[in-house]
This record gives sequence, structure tokens and C-alpha cells, in this order.
Amino acid sequence: ASDAFDSGSSNADEAARSITQQDGLLEEAILGCVEAAVGEFDVKVQKRMLRAASYGLHFACKDDKYRNKSPGRPSPEAVTFVNASRKLRVLNSLRHPATGFVMTSSQYDSVMPKGVVARLVAAG
Repeated sequence: ASDAFDSGSSNADEAARSITQQDGLLEEAILGCVEAAVGEFDVKVQKRMLRAASYGLHFACKDDKYRNKSPGRPSPEAVTFVNASRKLRVLNSLRHPATGFVMTSSQYDSVMPKGVVARLVAAG
């Protein structure tokens, strides 16, 4: 649906609505796109996956049954999206050739931010 929207296709709205009609499918699609982005090294693919998740979040916000799950609070999917975006910003900075510290998302999670800082300091 997101690709159809990006290309200007009129089928984008219809494709997104078909996903929202099935219980749990929209949330699953959003989380799947976020997880795919975090697991990817290619920044272009990360952006594409996050754009698709963002597109799904916009549809989720318009859906009454989805919106009423936690009034006044961001959805768990929105929180996951924001946390993943922050993590990718850090990971992509670490992976930059000037830093040269390649790390996967799982490695980052196991070492935690303090461990990353300690390793950067030790590397000089």
C-alpha cells in the first residue's frame, strides 16, 4: 500500500483499507516493517520500511477501534516505531565510515548504550 501511495497509484487507499479490515493485520504489518528496518544495513531500505510503517500508523490512527485502545496515549506500535527510529539513528552513525564501528541491532541490544560508549572510548 505504501509503495502504491509513493508511486501515486489510486489503489493505495484500497490496499490499505483491505489491511485494516482484518483484525490485528495492520498492527502486524506495522511491526513487521519496523523489525525489517531495524534488521537492515542498507539505509535506503530502512527508510522504505519505516515509511511503510508510518503509512500504516496513519491508517491506524483513523480507525476508531484501533484509536480507542488507549485514549490519550501513543499506541504500542507508535512507541516501537519511535524507539526503532532512534536506534537506527545511532546504529547508522556507528556504521558510518568515519566511525567504522559496525554493529547489528542484536549486538547493540546486548551491549546496551553504555557498553557502546565504553567500546568507542577504548577504540580511541
